[in-house]
Amino acid sequence: GQTFTPTLSGQLVRAEINLFCSGCTGTTPNLTLSLRATSAGLPSGADLASATINGFNSGASGYFTATFAVPPVLVAGTTYALVIRPTANPSPGTYALTRSGTSTAGANTYAGGARVSGATSGTVWSTPLTGGVSTDAGFKTYMNTGYAANGNLVSSNKDSNLAVGQTPLWSTLGWTATTPASTGLQFQVAASNASTGPFNFVGPDGTAGTFYSSSGGSLAQFNGKRYIKYRADLSTANNAVTPTLNDVTVCYSTLAADVAITKTDGVATAVPGASVTYTITASNGSAAAATGVTVADTFPAALTCTWTCAGAGGGTCTASGSGNINDVISLPSGASSVYTATCAISAAASGTLANTATITSSGDPNTANNSATDTDTLNASADVAVTISDSRNFIQVGDSLDYLIEVSNPSGPSNAVASVSDILPVLLAGGSWTCTGSGGATCGSANGTGNTLSDTATLPVGGKTAYLYSATVQAVDPSELLANTASAVVGNASDPVPGNNSATDTNVVVLFRDGFDPGNAGIVQLVGSGSDYVAARLRVDANLLDALGMVPVDVATGQGADGRALFSLQLARFGDDYFLRVITRDDLDQAERSRWQRLDLTERLLDFAWQSASAQASDGYFGIDGLDAGLLVSGHSDQGRLTQLFVRVDNNTPWLVLVVP
Repeated sequence: GQTFTPTLSGQLVRAEINLFCSGCTGTTPNLTLSLRATSAGLPSGADLASATINGFNSGASGYFTATFAVPPVLVAGTTYALVIRPTANPSPGTYALTRSGTSTAGANTYAGGARVSGATSGTVWSTPLTGGVSTDAGFKTYMNTGYAANGNLVSSNKDSNLAVGQTPLWSTLGWTATTPASTGLQFQVAASNASTGPFNFVGPDGTAGTFYSSSGGSLAQFNGKRYIKYRADLSTANNAVTPTLNDVTVCYSTLAADVAITKTDGVATAVPGASVTYTITASNGSAAAATGVTVADTFPAALTCTWTCAGAGGGTCTASGSGNINDVISLPSGASSVYTATCAISAAASGTLANTATITSSGDPNTANNSATDTDTLNASADVAVTISDSRNFIQVGDSLDYLIEVSNPSGPSNAVASVSDILPVLLAGGSWTCTGSGGATCGSANGTGNTLSDTATLPVGGKTAYLYSATVQAVDPSELLANTASAVVGNASDPVPGNNSATDTNVVVLFRDGFDPGNAGIVQLVGSGSDYVAARLRVDANLLDALGMVPVDVATGQGADGRALFSLQLARFGDDYFLRVITRDDLDQAERSRWQRLDLTERLLDFAWQSASAQASDGYFGIDGLDAGLLVSGHSDQGRLTQLFVRVDNNTPWLVLVVP
């Protein structure tokens, strides 16, 4: 057998002993392993417990197990003996117990006991020595020492198994258990959005130092986390009793976030050409978090926008952008993302300005607050200005006047549509006009005739229409003044400065005034023959043409022998094209104007001819070639013969040069 001293008190459940059977080829009876007390280090007394080991014939040593049906109770520090004996001797052969050491020298490998040997059916015991040294058998004992003082159970992941757009709301942790006196049971909980964690176990206050000690504790601190797990901590102060955990219930529900959007620019009216600033707020007032939320605003075509965004309460968004908004954001519970969009309004916009922003979140239970529209009434405003000038201070009856009327929208801010009007004074007659636009402005009509100019001008910001209104002075009144007023009425917008919507040009009508007749100043004599028919070819100076504007320039004047003007040639530029007309005098010395004719300046040449009228006949004429179509002013009765052709000189350069006399 073998003596041993347990270090723990408890029940000896089973023991294993190292045995072999030497020369066993016949019967192999069972063996009995018993437990006895000891005295002076040797077995004594009757068996305290016993168990059976089935017989075997293996000559190789091995551990054989004996399980006690009624485990004996051992006391730590007390020496006991394991006694092994066969119920009968094998035939043939011998059951044998292994020992430590060699055949000539023992080895005391176990300090708590020694191998012992009994004679006379186990009534006399001794401690055999090998080479003078005690030995030890190979043995193992298995003690049931009672329940451990503490332990824990960590659950598997509890998956809320969310649908897209949903958020878990964890409610309570509940359990059923028995907790005898001197035992305890408490929990901690951990959560994560990843199945692999990290999981940090905490108590009800969110720290690792507290525990759920009663069933039904709140798990609200873990809302929004997909996975949750618990750890049960069990303890006992009496190893004979233990707490028993029967079941654990984790309660939760799922909720989709209710996201909302608002939008305002803080005004009810706006001005085309000005700007508005929208505040767009995307928010989540629900308990559920929202991810993958789309905020969109397709701005109306009348707006050109840039925007910035800032999140609050954990809300995320793109920091800035231009053009339409189409942003994917995240909104935790209570969070918001605020967009500030600064938008320039097209100067041509009219009516109302409606702008809608939307928010989309999967599973949103309330879509009524997912769209917001801001609507403004557009009130156009444009400072339309009118100027008029004929570039003269003194005039005579019979003169042809050229009024340059400019209607402009220099600063807007909105585009304007204006009704332009000029009712000529009764002292003027034979009115005709032409119109050109610049800066995107357009005229209602390109030209017209009569003593009333009435047109509709469309004026974008920075645009201008220019009217050249020509008329002949018919008479003079006692005031000896001639005043002509042009005006514009804005029809689509308010005008913040109505005082510049009209302008007046005033001239003094004289019979003759020193310095009024320009004489030869700035004019050179080019050719003159004095015959009743005179023709010449003239070349137009290109540089002077490049500087030509809409105001007509008298580039040449034909004069008779008596010093009287027979005709004048006028050039003007309308848009990108050059035009020419002829001013002649009728029998009453009233100016007569030909129609404007576009010049073909491919070769910069003009061919003209003057034919004097015969006596008492109206068969005189004036002809011009070099235009898109020939210009013929016929039927005049002026018998004056052309003696001199005076050409205007600007910047020391004549407008016309004789090519062929």
